[in-house]
Amino acid sequence: MCNDELVASVRDKIDVTTDVSLRDDEAKLCFSLENGERKGIHVEHAKGSLAKPMTKGELEAKFLDQSVGIIDRAKCQEIIKECWQIDAIEDISRLLGLCRTA
Repeated sequence: MCNDELVASVRDKIDVTTDVSLRDDEAKLCFSLENGERKGIHVEHAKGSLAKPMTKGELEAKFLDQSVGIIDRAKCQEIIKECWQIDAIEDISRLLGLCRTA
């Protein structure tokens, strides 16, 4: 999704500002429509925060979305498998090797 052309085109139209009164996992979005109407949304707890954790499937999908193209898909699938078993890994060098891009 982060590499999607539509997402990229919208991202180019966004101005981000910091509001120190918001929590780290909170956000407010305000936008204007082409007709001048202003809209907004308030997200109390962002997806992926402690209050609203991502599912295993969502984590895997996000990792693949952001990694495939840098690391080939087969390696990404192996990385996912290794990460879900990280507490049982005695030697992390194999996982680190999978993460190398060259």
